[in-house]
Amino acid sequence: MDRRHRFALQAEIWVADHLAAQGGLVLARRWRCRGGEIDLVVRLGGVLCFVEVKARGGNSWDSAGWEAVGAVKQRRLLLAAALFLAAHPELARSVCRFDVALVGRDPGGGVRLVAYIAGAFEGSGR
Repeated sequence: MDRRHRFALQAEIWVADHLAAQGGLVLARRWRCRGGEIDLVVRLGGVLCFVEVKARGGNSWDSAGWEAVGAVKQRRLLLAAALFLAAHPELARSVCRFDVALVGRDPGGGVRLVAYIAGAFEGSGR
């Protein structure tokens, strides 16, 4: 596993722990299906959040983080979320949201949250 991939995995773990510390219940990590992968599925309060974690080593984020999850990625996440809900019918009536966590390296080489964008895009794609 290369350094970049290790950092991406570290970022996903960090975000999951961060959301759990805020009272979130992590239901799935790296959930895979034919439509793609969902990094995290977390229940935050009464909302089921499908969280895409984007990790970059530098400070190369655009101002809103929109470029990190473009239209093609959004469509893949929408399909994966639909398949997740089909596989978990007990969650099918949940209020759902698509969030994006932008993560970077802190000066010591660890993980830092650059931004957490709740409701980063709508269920219809962008």
